[in-house]
Amino acid sequence: MKQKDRGRNANNVKPIIIIALLILTALLVSTSVLAIGITPSKRIVQFKPGEKLTYGIDVVNNGQEELDVTVYARGELKDQVKLSTQKLSMGADDKSKHVNVEFTMPDKIDVAGPHEVDIVAVGSTPAPEGVSSAIKADLAVISKLLVEVPYPDKYAEARIHVLDTETGRPVQVNIPVFNKGSVPLSEVYAKIEVYDKDGEKIDSFQTDKRAIAAGENTKFVAPASKEYFTGNYRAVAHVHYDDQQIEVSTGFTVGDLAIDITNLVVDEFSLGDVARFDILLHNTWSQEMKNVYAEMEVVGEDNTVYTDFKTVAIDIPARGVGALEGYWHTQGIEPGMYTASITLHYANRVSQKEFELEVYANRIVTRTMRTGKAIEAPEELNLEKNMFLILVILVLIAVVTVLVFRLKKKGAPKQAKAASLPAAPVETKPKENPKVSQEQIDALQKQLDALKSQASAGTEDKPKEEPKEADEHEPKN
Repeated sequence: MKQKDRGRNANNVKPIIIIALLILTALLVSTSVLAIGITPSKRIVQFKPGEKLTYGIDVVNNGQEELDVTVYARGELKDQVKLSTQKLSMGADDKSKHVNVEFTMPDKIDVAGPHEVDIVAVGSTPAPEGVSSAIKADLAVISKLLVEVPYPDKYAEARIHVLDTETGRPVQVNIPVFNKGSVPLSEVYAKIEVYDKDGEKIDSFQTDKRAIAAGENTKFVAPASKEYFTGNYRAVAHVHYDDQQIEVSTGFTVGDLAIDITNLVVDEFSLGDVARFDILLHNTWSQEMKNVYAEMEVVGEDNTVYTDFKTVAIDIPARGVGALEGYWHTQGIEPGMYTASITLHYANRVSQKEFELEVYANRIVTRTMRTGKAIEAPEELNLEKNMFLILVILVLIAVVTVLVFRLKKKGAPKQAKAASLPAAPVETKPKENPKVSQEQIDALQKQLDALKSQASAGTEDKPKEEPKEADEHEPKN
């Protein structure tokens, strides 16, 4: 009988366990991340006018899955780069694939210091057969080529930025100066001028004077001489070092911070290939914005979502510009009108903007539709993490339910058996004698003594009843 009950319980438990395993499998599949790498991550070369450099990079398939990879160059020297291929198709068994890079140095680079060229590889899983379009998560990896242009003996570089400033608070200007040359600088200082939006000078002040050793740097911090009203301003610093001078400038805002989505650009597009979107941003605030990223969704006129992706986060310098990159596989996409919705995340704030996409065979035309106001986002919500936690909780509930069900089934026969047994006899304890105080004992003793006295005297008045009455009150030993 027990074996039948156990078999029945096992049959009831199996479907629940199977469901739990299916949920876990879906969870692991849904949270998988496309794994792609590139090597080397960085290469540094010295600038030699007109020299041709040839080297190789390897795109690595860390996830051991089928990948379509697009390779291209970007940066100020991208036109000097020639790649052996721009398209790679990797099978699940392919650990890596090689790409040859040919870089021809220009005849002249005016600015000394490092100049970067990025070799970018964008990987994605191929679209399933029979599916016109699929939502995919692309991942881009970068191999950097740094071209070092040598500095002259006496050479300094300077930067300028204005700290985050709210209305009614004093403005503070920071000017770091770097001695990139091989000789020390004996006297370095900066004169600062502040202009309003109309170009009128409203303030001027100067830093202290310092010496900077070769290869060293220093930072000048200069507070403004007065407070500024809400608005846009420009600070210009004339940095003097010995007999030379350089000028640096930056704009800053007194008021609220904001990042504007200025445009959405698509270049070199062909329908059916990968369309690269550049989301152009302008940081209007007077402080660097870190970890700026966007979420973009492309929707058709029938409200079908054709792609939905999250960009890699970037840092945008104060009063500077930046670009976020996104990719859309247009295989199976028909020419027509689409809507791109962009949600920008920065500094615990969220702003939104929509663009109208007009897709042709060889180009995508973008037009601004409307802009959403920036709102506060005190806590950044991670939908993937929340879904992960919800699924884990559901699996745990299912497992606990199975265990409780099995425990109840095992305990039920024992309870039924116990109910069929005869009741055990109840043991009763004898009642304890009441406690007698010492005063009662003394009183009884006196009565006994009195009776003894009467008996010896030969008195017969009630001699037998009183001892009986005394026996009733005498405690038992």
